[in-house]
Amino acid sequence: MPSNSQRLKRLRNGIIWEKKDSLENFVLEVYKKIKNWRGNPPSLEFFWSKDIDQLLLACVEQGDAEETAAAREFILFVAATGYRHVLEPEDDGSPRGPYTTAIHRAARLIGTRRYSTETIQALFRIYGNFDYIYEDESGLDHFHAACILGCDFAVTEYLRLGRDPDFLCQEEAKAPIHLAAQYNQVLVLESLLYYGADPNIRTSDKNETPLHLICKLSGDRMKLAEKFFEICHIRRQYVDMNVRDQRGNTPLIWALIRESWPTVELLLREGADPNAIGQDEWTPLRVLCDSWKPNKLLVPFIELNKELGNRLLMDAKDNIGSAPLHLALSRCNRHAVQVLIENGADPNLANSFNRTPLHIIAMKRKDDDFLDFFLSLCKGKRVEVNTIESKCGKSPLHFAVQDGLREVAVKLLRLGADPNMPNAYGATALHYICNSRQQERDVVEFLEIFFRVCDEMGHELLIDAETDKQESPLHFAVAYLLLEPIDLLLERGADASKLVFPKSLLSREDIDFDRKSHLTEPLRKASLVLTILERLQERGYEQTVECAQTIAAFFEQNSLFDDDNKPKVESLRGEEMKCNASRFIMRELVDDEEDGYNDDKMEYDEEVDIDELLRYNSNFIDLTRQIKFTSSKPLDDYNKQVQSMMQDAVEEEEEAKQHMQGESRLMCKKQKSEDDAENEMWSLYDVLRMPAVKAEKLFTCQDYLEFARSDKWTFLDEQQKTACVKRLTEKMARGYFKYLAMYFLIKMSPLKELHICELIFKPLSNKDLSSLFLAYTKLPEPKIDYPESET
Repeated sequence: MPSNSQRLKRLRNGIIWEKKDSLENFVLEVYKKIKNWRGNPPSLEFFWSKDIDQLLLACVEQGDAEETAAAREFILFVAATGYRHVLEPEDDGSPRGPYTTAIHRAARLIGTRRYSTETIQALFRIYGNFDYIYEDESGLDHFHAACILGCDFAVTEYLRLGRDPDFLCQEEAKAPIHLAAQYNQVLVLESLLYYGADPNIRTSDKNETPLHLICKLSGDRMKLAEKFFEICHIRRQYVDMNVRDQRGNTPLIWALIRESWPTVELLLREGADPNAIGQDEWTPLRVLCDSWKPNKLLVPFIELNKELGNRLLMDAKDNIGSAPLHLALSRCNRHAVQVLIENGADPNLANSFNRTPLHIIAMKRKDDDFLDFFLSLCKGKRVEVNTIESKCGKSPLHFAVQDGLREVAVKLLRLGADPNMPNAYGATALHYICNSRQQERDVVEFLEIFFRVCDEMGHELLIDAETDKQESPLHFAVAYLLLEPIDLLLERGADASKLVFPKSLLSREDIDFDRKSHLTEPLRKASLVLTILERLQERGYEQTVECAQTIAAFFEQNSLFDDDNKPKVESLRGEEMKCNASRFIMRELVDDEEDGYNDDKMEYDEEVDIDELLRYNSNFIDLTRQIKFTSSKPLDDYNKQVQSMMQDAVEEEEEAKQHMQGESRLMCKKQKSEDDAENEMWSLYDVLRMPAVKAEKLFTCQDYLEFARSDKWTFLDEQQKTACVKRLTEKMARGYFKYLAMYFLIKMSPLKELHICELIFKPLSNKDLSSLFLAYTKLPEPKIDYPESET
């Protein structure tokens, strides 16, 4: 029967040394045999030294987290055989260079592997030549590896033989005491300190002391910290408690960041400065306030410093001038705010931008009860409400109204905030309300509340206050096309005659987008801007060339012109009309052949011709006759003059058209006096068929706007809606662009007769009329002078 040594030798002969799996299988087979081993361990003389090294390396690399039983038992087995590694020279006889052992590999894997103490000690017995420095390619030697792995007897042996306890590891840039602190090796740390290691030595890369590493790294290191101070006290070694690392942090700040209260308490009792600044000039107190939730260390930290007689700097500022209270407010940390104010923090302290706590509360963009909470803590203390910050000159009220915080704004006004205080550019609170991108109904509600509270407080508002660019609150309301806010401002006394019309307009329809009503958007936009112009003119505004340019540009940018160049029924005569009708009927017959005839539900090609719908689609005609369109009053005085002059010609033309179309009876029935037309209900069918001249006389832009915003479009399909919107938009804006074109004619020719102007304009679209005006907007006259009617 073969002996144990023979069986081991037979296994050795089967190893394929280049394959890691083969090495692991050998270790596993040896483990199976040594479990039931009888007698003394065999000699390993038939193994080369490099073979043992290779097998030990395979053992320490096994396992994802913990060493396997086979690997551990094999290492213990090798140590028990009495095998001791002897470093062989190079082949040429020269001393061996860098050499990687299982100890080096275990030290590098300590972060991802866990090794038992007996395994590490067994490895150091195997490589027990402490006179020789085993060093790998990166410069890590067995002395530093012993500090990492926590092999106290090996560290002590190295120190006894004269190794420098402060010798820096080339790769880690750390001394042995740093490695012991980093890897929480208490016994190694104790040995190093007893042999004279410097407790304040710093790493060469991050300028960290052992105390930094003890406080910085995670895990329970309280025993390590206590042992560190205990030995330093015994040896009477000075420990710099407030030294700063490369990032500028002290050990106390790192302990607070890691929320390790036992370590914090130990440091404070050992003399750490509670006001020592760290990175970005942060104090320990500021670190505790940098949290969105209550920090459990804040109250104990303050109480312990009171017990120790340490004076905390509650208002110490960091590199950007912010105090702990500012940070707690910006984090909405009520617990920290309360603790700080109760312990003496200044509620009016300003940061480097001169922003006070009230500024920060008003900048939160959240209309909750935080201001009430803050003020309740400041009872008996004076709180400044009109402090101006240095960046843009804003007060807390400016920030509140800018973000639509109504409750905060009301409370600030009741505290004495000045509603007329301008910022660095001259903007008041009213400017911010009208210049916000809130929905129109929110702006209206905010203005109503703002006006009411100002009246209650006895404030006389500067309704026409201007910025350094001559922008009033009314200017911003017009720029955002806020019709109701414009009415509110005008009712409060805003002077429309002094208005500087905006150079660009942003429709609130672009902000308050409603997908369900997007088809009526062109009519809403067009009627809204002209309704606003009408309101301003009623209050004394005189339209300038710049204003007209802005409105014309708005129509162009928002595609509010009807670019359809197809011939209209109104322009057709005789055979042209018949041909057009024939083409439509033929197409209708073809569709009937394919889809089955249905006069009430027709299929349309791409874009519907509104005139064809009005003439031939009985379903559309019935629907539009049921939809009511309310008339209020004529557009303006100039329109009355034009209609008075042109009434006879228009009536004759209408008679001819209605006779041709067989509907003169319907239109004659609705030809009433101007007074009777006011507040009369017309049908959408009537308005669509009505000539633009007649529509100008009967309907205002406000009428079109109210109709566009109504829900009367429900029963029309998308194509029908689009066709109606195009026709109504063109009709509604016709009068305005005729005015602009009239300006062009007056400038470019001596022509003054209105009926001739009407004849010239008749074949032109609104876009053509706008183009005529824009082509000559560089003329020097600043205002549009409308021609007076001939009497």
